Amino acid sequence: MLDTSFAVQAPGPVLHLSADDDAFVTAYLEYREPLRRWLASRTRDADLAEELTHEAYIRLMRELRQGTEIESTRAWLFHAASNLLISHARHAQVVGRHASTGPLFDASSAEAVVLGQERMEHLHRVLVRLSTDDRDLLLAAGMGAGGPQLAERAGISQVALRARLCRARRRLRDEVVADEGSCLAAMAGAVA
Repeated sequence: MLDTSFAVQAPGPVLHLSADDDAFVTAYLEYREPLRRWLASRTRDADLAEELTHEAYIRLMRELRQGTEIESTRAWLFHAASNLLISHARHAQVVGRHASTGPLFDASSAEAVVLGQERMEHLHRVLVRLSTDDRDLLLAAGMGAGGPQLAERAGISQVALRARLCRARRRLRDEVVADEGSCLAAMAGAVA
């Protein structure tokens, strides 16, 4: 029972707890911390233990308000928490089992991965055929190096750097087109 002798009487309606609410409050005060500790020891996750504790008390409140006679509130709470823990573990297993087939993995994303790998292989083939200077310049620019930094590294002016970058990009574009043409010709020969 709640000790309300210390409560200050306020004017207006007085809050009266029903027997069910009184039993719930008593169970909450007496068993909440032991239940939370028990769940934390089983889950090794304080947040999950707190969540499961709250869910167990929500279920207790529903049962009490439906008029269910509970012989041992402590035993009922621990049994409900145990069931919630088992349910959570089963749910985690199902999620783990189906993670690779869920919305994060589908055929179109697998296709995108394969196409991305092919593009990287294609780019690698083309970059290898460029001169070392052109390749280094293009890769440094692609990684975000600025014009002044690149010009200083190459030992040339920024105007000369821009001209050199344009020529390197043109060579790269020509090599990409040539490589695509040879890939298409090889595919056509394989089909024929």
